[in-house]
Amino acid sequence: MADEYISFDCATCHKAVANKIGYYSWIPCGEEDLFESPAVILVDCPICGNPSLLRAVRIDEYGTKEWTDVVREWPAPARCLTADEMPENIKKDVQDSIKSYNANIYSACVVLCGRALERICVAKTSEKTIYSGLKKLRENGIIDQRLYEWANALREQRNIGAHAGEEDVKKEDARDVLDFLIAICEYIFVLSKKFEDFKVRKASKAITPAIAPPAPPAPPAPQ
Repeated sequence: MADEYISFDCATCHKAVANKIGYYSWIPCGEEDLFESPAVILVDCPICGNPSLLRAVRIDEYGTKEWTDVVREWPAPARCLTADEMPENIKKDVQDSIKSYNANIYSACVVLCGRALERICVAKTSEKTIYSGLKKLRENGIIDQRLYEWANALREQRNIGAHAGEEDVKKEDARDVLDFLIAICEYIFVLSKKFEDFKVRKASKAITPAIAPPAPPAPPAPQ
């Protein structure tokens, strides 16, 4: 295997680094001549020397090779998101906020969290501000009172990160804001959909006519 390098986020250094790949194994796809080849990769951090296990895709086209879509599988990322059904622009803001947190850029983290929350409000209520959008989310029953109060706390931290002032965004505050953003995304885009699907399945079963068991044979007539 020729020397190949890949960029990734080190879990120990909390920095974006790049190093030579120590080992990788292709993920079987059942297709030939793939331009996009998924693989599992083992690589060391050039700063601290600790290993990371990555999942990535290599684009191999016209003689060029480039690793893209790099995800660290181990050590597990500090924060993750499972809401695949959410709009791409919201998902990108959440992913960028996670990267900012892991890079210790806490003000950028909370600003991106605020932008993601603003996009959620626009997508679900058509309101243009976080303040009015959160009120409409609560009034429409999309979020409950506790999530509404937590979202307002996120909005206040976002303002601290977005405007010049004496107060800095602390790591603990950025972590709380990021945790909330992931929670509200999964509540709105994952759990709500699962609950609606559950109700539809239950309703379809309720209207399905039951099949009565066959009647037992009649006793023989007396002689």
